[in-house]
Parts: sequence; C-alpha cells; structure tokens
Amino acid sequence: MNTQDQMSLMLVYPINSQTEACANCKYFIQHFMHDGWCFRPVYMGHCIYPRLKNKRPDDACGNFAAKK
Repeated sequence: MNTQDQMSLMLVYPINSQTEACANCKYFIQHFMHDGWCFRPVYMGHCIYPRLKNKRPDDACGNFAAKK
C-alpha cells in the first residue's frame, strides 16, 4: 500500500495501517463506485478467505492477515 492509499484510508475509515481490520487485510477486496471522473471507495467490500462473504472495512475476524 502506497502513502496516498494509506492517507485516503485514514480519511475514509477511522482506522490506521496498524489496526487489525478488514481494510488492512490481504483477503479483503474493497468495493468502489464510479463517480464521474474517478472511482471512490464505498463502505463495503468482500473477504475471499476461507469463502466469499460481505464485510465492512472496519470489521475484523480470526482470519486476519496483514497486507505486505
């Protein structure tokens, strides 16, 4: 995750890069919406481990694995 992604993550969600939350997990896929000229993150995504399930970025579970 680059610095700009980390800054936008802190602005969008009240978590930082050290928090064990879905937004920081390698299994979490963030959902986006197209807003005219750009894509913006929405308050939803999905987890791909161990099976597909809907998650919010500030959720957490026992399968957390930090992004590298």
